[in-house]
Amino acid sequence: MSGIVPDTQLDAINFFLSRISLWGSNSTQIGVTNVQVTNLAALVQSAQNAYNAAEIARNASKAATQALVDALRDMRDYGGEMIKLIRTNAEITNNPNVYILANIPPVAPPTPLGPPASPSDLVASLLSSGSVQLKWKGSRAGGTSFRIYRSLKQPGTEPEAFALIGTSEERSFVDSGLPTGLQNATYYVVAIRAGGTSQPSASSAIYFGTGEGNPLEARTPDIHLAA
Repeated sequence: MSGIVPDTQLDAINFFLSRISLWGSNSTQIGVTNVQVTNLAALVQSAQNAYNAAEIARNASKAATQALVDALRDMRDYGGEMIKLIRTNAEITNNPNVYILANIPPVAPPTPLGPPASPSDLVASLLSSGSVQLKWKGSRAGGTSFRIYRSLKQPGTEPEAFALIGTSEERSFVDSGLPTGLQNATYYVVAIRAGGTSQPSASSAIYFGTGEGNPLEARTPDIHLAA
């Protein structure tokens, strides 16, 4: 009966088990018969036996599953070491027939990684030293490095063509070779590895003041990201 008999299996069994004797002793006073109490006792015993059997089966199933996991692990580990020995023998003897005799595939050549993804989120910022720091996002997988390209523009002139100014193994670069009197410098980054070269990143332009003296000290630069 909902709200009186516990919902969990073992608690429900214990609920009736703890009341059988009491109900039998007071059957007349509480309005039940001895036959009903006897029938309930048999049902409680049956439920308890079934619960115990289920617990034994669950434990046996867990043990069997763990035994299977352990056996499969041992088989794979040992067999894997044998495959390594076979492949090593085939390489040492330079005999591809070893693979045929063992009915295992030869070692597959490494899959080329191909060109890296284009660097992203390139940002240029001015350092107190007057140099420009570049930071970007990009994968270093497969030994990827980065090439940094720059275009300079003097006031009243056309921008120079982009030229390679350096490489970096990190995702940052400091450009400390800027001439004075610049209006702006624009950068982009390319990722490169054995598999090829990425598309250029979006460019990042940093603008300088144009007053007397060192223009890099004139004002805080505005950073523009161009597609």
